Amino acid sequence: MKKIEFRALALFVAAFGRHPRAVECHEGAIRIAEFLAQEGEPIQQLTSRDLSLLVDGFSKWPDELTIRQAAVRIAEELLRTRRANRLSSFAYQHLVSLVDGLRKWRQEPACRRAIAAIACELSRRRHRLSAFTRQRWANLVNGSGKWPENGDRRQRAAMVPTELPRSADELTPLRARALWS
Repeated sequence: MKKIEFRALALFVAAFGRHPRAVECHEGAIRIAEFLAQEGEPIQQLTSRDLSLLVDGFSKWPDELTIRQAAVRIAEELLRTRRANRLSSFAYQHLVSLVDGLRKWRQEPACRRAIAAIACELSRRRHRLSAFTRQRWANLVNGSGKWPENGDRRQRAAMVPTELPRSADELTPLRARALWS
């Protein structure tokens, strides 16, 4: 794997995730997760697209320990990225994909904190959220709305769906709140 560009591994994981029942794909994802755990610096060089592809692919095997550890490592990188104010450069679709994937490991504190950080970033972009498609809203609400009640994190994550009725005009505020509950 060291001969392959590190960013290409994200594409492999995404492709493997399309066939979660195939033993070879499952084993390939595990090997990449193990490699990700061994390598220190390269994860910091990944783009928002790469990170979202990794999380989306890995999310097909949420119960696999090695993959869960890789997802936590990605969540921790997202938290570092937020502290460095680089989340603002992430594309909407990548942020939504990260939320949707990380929800599979909602029992992990780093994943919950990463979701809250993404929710804060999206709420900061509130004036630009009208660009969201209905599918992106559905993924975001689905991913961030399933966290257990948890004080401040839940409150920060709840800021995002308040924009939903204005962006998806076919949803009434009441239906938007029902989706969130």
